[in-house]
Amino acid sequence: MPVSLISDLYSEVILEHYKQPHNRHELPDATLKEQGYNESCGDDIVVYAKVIDDKIADVTFTGRGCAISQSSA
Repeated sequence: MPVSLISDLYSEVILEHYKQPHNRHELPDATLKEQGYNESCGDDIVVYAKVIDDKIADVTFTGRGCAISQSSA
């Protein structure tokens, strides 16, 4: 697959997730909560996870930042 095609697909997926994020909300019954903040650009993300019997049952996030940080979360 040509590099430009891969780059275009990658950019399209990032923008799609940025515009319509999945699982973007607080998780009230989370058993784990971690915040990440990038001082150089201002990205601020909180990841919530619910773990039951040593297995991940649910993961969500909240926050703000660039398209890459938001779509990655």
